[in-house]
Amino acid sequence: MVYASSKHINYNWNWQRVVPYLINTEPQSVRAPFDGTAKVSTDDKTLTLLPDAGGEPVVVKKFSAISVNDGDLIFEGDQVATISNWRIGPITEGMITTL
Repeated sequence: MVYASSKHINYNWNWQRVVPYLINTEPQSVRAPFDGTAKVSTDDKTLTLLPDAGGEPVVVKKFSAISVNDGDLIFEGDQVATISNWRIGPITEGMITTL
């Protein structure tokens, strides 16, 4: 019975699924800290979030892609931009912790 069960298991490795666990390249999202309005500079290099309730605006300069347009109404927690970078994955972090 064990032999018959083991014949049905697929032992083919998909190495492309292992890489994100070693080095994670998933883009990080930049979220709005409050309700407000988005203002994008003319050169698309600066994103300013203006709060509706008053207070200091938040200026975002380091990003890879903008997810909003100039004048868009944003709510707290909305994704306004993404940052592309890499960081260590959980398997690599576990190996470092173990060593």
